[in-house]
Amino acid sequence: MSRRLSIMRVRYPNLGIEVVGGNDAIAIILAGANAPSLPLCRSGVGSQVSITLRIGILAKDLAAAIGSTDRSEPLFDQTAQYAVYPDLGIAVRDQHDGLAEIVVVRALEKEDEADLQSHSRGLRR
Repeated sequence: MSRRLSIMRVRYPNLGIEVVGGNDAIAIILAGANAPSLPLCRSGVGSQVSITLRIGILAKDLAAAIGSTDRSEPLFDQTAQYAVYPDLGIAVRDQHDGLAEIVVVRALEKEDEADLQSHSRGLRR
């Protein structure tokens, strides 16, 4: 039996953060000039930072550091495409002048994924 998610998006523009979720956070979106940076490290003991993601970084610089992805899909905004890196738990929305949004997602159970897909069409910015 699938439980239905009640999903909402809460914005903290002064922090450059948006939180998507219900009882639990499903995703944290970094967007805008005030968004914090996100250091990505390789796995393993003593790993160094591969790249520090921030709004405005060029997609080619991201691809050089972590590789490219062939997976592109809308997430919470059905009119925008995000490059999805499922192994890293991130998605990014690129604009001509660099990344506009960085989305950090948590792993979802299969039933939650289906609920999120159906709710995302009605989720407004």
